Amino acid sequence: EKRAFYKLVSGLHSSIAVHLCSRYLLKEGGVKEDAVWGRNFEEFKRRFSPESTKNEGPERLKNIYFLYLVELRAVEKIAPFLEGLEVGVGDAAGQDEKFRDLAGEVIKTVDSFPSHFDESELFKDETLENKEILKLYKQNFMEISEMMDCLGCERCKVWGKLQVTGVGTALKVLFTPMEDLELTKHEIVALFNALGRHSTSISELEAFREAEEFSQEKVEL
Repeated sequence: EKRAFYKLVSGLHSSIAVHLCSRYLLKEGGVKEDAVWGRNFEEFKRRFSPESTKNEGPERLKNIYFLYLVELRAVEKIAPFLEGLEVGVGDAAGQDEKFRDLAGEVIKTVDSFPSHFDESELFKDETLENKEILKLYKQNFMEISEMMDCLGCERCKVWGKLQVTGVGTALKVLFTPMEDLELTKHEIVALFNALGRHSTSISELEAFREAEEFSQEKVEL
């Protein structure tokens, strides 16, 4: 259980690092030219190759997949909850139907995934230690979110807190009986946002794998 928490936090951190490597400032802009943004393969290798990370890099990347599986399972679990959800604000006609259609497409894709995360393997023993660890999960994610208030970049702060809230919501969904589960619209938005960001990270990993410049270095992800 303690290891699972570490993997979730590591997956979140690694996902952010992948995004940074994927949209990296390669060349400063000037008066007559725009800045150049793109994938920085050297930075990616520095953060994730076995040689530069004492063999920890590949494990960091695996933790992104672990985090993604947790979120996939959470979305699958709340599928019935989403069917009757009303998200429209004021006279925003059609917003509820549009949301349900989009959520339905996502859930249909999630259902087609063959290997879902099995949350029953965590905290399956009703020991005092496991109950305390579950409380620490919640407390630690709250503390991580509060730490992000110290970020100077407002955009970074908003995106970071939203992702942390999304992961926290996924855990809330997995470890709360459905009959007792209550979610705010903000939590649902955060969960889908986190799922989207981390699925994008995984897509970027595939791009790094396939890039000829990176494959020539034969760095195993």
